[in-house]
Amino acid sequence: MPWKRPIGKASRRTAFSSLKGKFPKTIFYRVLARHLRLMFTDEHVALKAAAAPYPQMIEAGAVALAPGQGAAFLVAPRGAAIGRLIAALSRRGSGTNIALTTPSHLSRLVRQAARRDIARAASFDLPDLDINLCARGGMNAVQGAALATLGSVAAFFGYPEVSVGKPSGLT
Repeated sequence: MPWKRPIGKASRRTAFSSLKGKFPKTIFYRVLARHLRLMFTDEHVALKAAAAPYPQMIEAGAVALAPGQGAAFLVAPRGAAIGRLIAALSRRGSGTNIALTTPSHLSRLVRQAARRDIARAASFDLPDLDINLCARGGMNAVQGAALATLGSVAAFFGYPEVSVGKPSGLT
């Protein structure tokens, strides 16, 4: 019977890869937290004041929690970091001051806590990234030429809203 054959490493990998995306990540992280004897949360928790810029906290998958949250750190490991967490906790044992969550929940919490920094960066950091995309100092030569070309094409095809001169229909 095919279902009674032993599962080798290759078969196991195939079986696990076929499960990928079949159940919510929340279930995986809840089971992982139970296995590691850690707290799991998918609720709102208060984060400690940002010790690092928000993108780095999301990439690291770990943030410090404000006092009184039940744990000192909230972690959401991905990929190889899951194995490193399992190995570190197996050496250290349980009783750590860590809570586990999903990467998407951690990202949402960090972005919510850093919303002012994100808004400021969205408003003022564009000239530092690419000055050609920014109109803060007025139009540059390329932007002016593009606008003049667009206006000329629109006037040529007779769009009265953009044409300059005597309006049609008036005598």
